Formats: sequence, C-alpha cells, structure tokens
Amino acid sequence: MAATVLAPYPANDYGTRREAREGFAGLRRPPYQTNTAPAPCDLTSSLGTAELEWAPAGPGWQDVALQLRLLLSRGTSLAIATVVGARGAVVRQPGTVLVVTEAGQTIGFNPAGPLDGAIRDLAAEALATGQDRLECLRIEADAAAYIGRSGQISLDVHAMRMDAADPAFGAMLRYLDSGLAAVLVIGTCGATGSAVVGAGRVAGPASRPALPPAVIQDARSLLGRRHTVSRTYGPGGEKGGTGIRVWMRSYPQA
Repeated sequence: MAATVLAPYPANDYGTRREAREGFAGLRRPPYQTNTAPAPCDLTSSLGTAELEWAPAGPGWQDVALQLRLLLSRGTSLAIATVVGARGAVVRQPGTVLVVTEAGQTIGFNPAGPLDGAIRDLAAEALATGQDRLECLRIEADAAAYIGRSGQISLDVHAMRMDAADPAFGAMLRYLDSGLAAVLVIGTCGATGSAVVGAGRVAGPASRPALPPAVIQDARSLLGRRHTVSRTYGPGGEKGGTGIRVWMRSYPQA
C-alpha cells in the first residue's frame, strides 16, 4: 500500500540519498513535514486509525520524562521522535519514543535496524533544524523478507526539538512525571507543538496555530483511560473537519 503524503517537500532526491547512505535499498521515506507553514491534512491517511487500548511496548514519553527534565535543567536541548502510527509486523509500536541530545546521546531504545536508524536520523534532523517533522518510514515486502519479516512494514514518526531555554517543555514533562492522569497531545498535521492536558491545567509550549478548544475537550474525555487516538479538526475547532490533525495518548493515574 502506498504511503499518503501529508505535506510534501519541494521535489528533491532526499529519500534516494537517505537510502543510499544507510545502505538499505528497501527503505522508503516519502517526505513529510509539519513546520511553521503547515499544510491541510489528508483524511485518507491511515494515521487516523485509532487504537482502543494500548499496552507497554517500548519506552514512551512518561517513561523518559524524568530523564529529559534533568537534561533540560542542565541546559541540554534535545529532540524526541514518537511513533504515531504503525502497520505490518513492526517492532516499534505507537507511543514508542527515541530521544537524541545535543551531545549525541540516545535515550529510549537502542537502534538496531534500518527503521530504527531512520527514526534516530529524523530526531537528529529535528534537533538541528528546530522544525517539527512527520515522516512515513517504510520497508517494502520484498526487502522486509531479508530481515525476517513478512509483508510491507511502515511507521509514521513525528519528531520535535525541545529547547532547554523554553521552560514550557519542563512543565510538560513534570506533569507527565507526576503520576497524575494526563493526556499527551501532539499536533501532527496543520499545527505544530505538543501539550500535556490534565483535569485542571494544560502544560506545554504554544502550538502554531493554537489548538482549537475542542482538542482540549477531547483530550480531557480520555483522562483516566489508556487510549491512543488520532483525530482531525477544522480551523475553527469543528470535529471531523480538515486542517488540523492531532495524535493523543492518555496515561491513567499511577
């Protein structure tokens, strides 16, 4: 199944060069981006698929929140790549994260395969450019057979930079690390930014453009549950509209 391009870069040979550099011809990276000029969402994207329940399948935001808080408090900026969609026999499930710091440290999981390496590269690019990124990383069926997998496998991965100079990131991570019921919200299309939504507050840096109030309302409806969803909204906040897509993961009270 061909990947849907949400917001393509201008024509270039970036994907081809990436495949050659990694030495794995089966890896495909249709270029995506969400930055200061986000494009309208494509509702045909399979990123809209919702998981009713999630189980621990690798380190997530809450697992690394304390470590990231300490790094930011020491003046170390970093980038965090989050798996927000998965298809096929993948190892990295939605919600899994990989962090790259300015010093080159990797936090989360130990990259062990071509998709893992591409996730790390995506985080490094977000760290260097300061732009949020959304990419589909895909291995075709014939190439997947060489690494012991059957059928095409692909991941949708969002990467963003956390600047040590922005205290909003620390506030967001403190909320996640508190053990209170919370919902992580990431703008994946039509808006950039992230937030942690609780019963009485919203922590995190300002999104661009501002997230509609309906997003916060929907996030609060997930409090106390263990769900992962991706939803779309119109520019004015109308549910199911086009223009803004967000990915949400709820964490019940510890």
